[in-house]
Amino acid sequence: MGLWSRIRQALASFGAKALNEYFANASKCWALGRDTAAYEAALAAAKTAAGKQRCSMVGYVHAVAKDMEEMVSDGRTSAKNAQPLETSAQSDESVEFWVAAAARYRQLADAIIERDWSVQDALEARRRLAEIDPAYMRAMCPVAPDVFVRRHPGLFK
Repeated sequence: MGLWSRIRQALASFGAKALNEYFANASKCWALGRDTAAYEAALAAAKTAAGKQRCSMVGYVHAVAKDMEEMVSDGRTSAKNAQPLETSAQSDESVEFWVAAAARYRQLADAIIERDWSVQDALEARRRLAEIDPAYMRAMCPVAPDVFVRRHPGLFK
């Protein structure tokens, strides 16, 4: 393999990693922060991803949802066990919060696996995101996943 081929491969790998991080951050802001624009950003990232990468994204959100559900069933929902946001929710409210967050992760996964997305679908998702939240769209190219950290710093502590 020539030098330029290795460089292109490295850049593609970097781009895939950055898109994965963008997706993970967006999905977190949707599930925990209820940011509907972040939902659209996560969906646009998934539609932009190649098939294999998209499958790993679905696996990721399913795994996070499962972890949250297990956390609730084990009774680990107190503030010392990673209570997100700036809420002061106690036991029942905290359980409801985590159950709802897990459901939002699963909702995202269901939307992603709805069908095999085309390039046209990805372009349309990006156009929709640009209308809903131009900052999230600008952060897709070049991929800048820290846009979510800047907007929702409490979710990333």
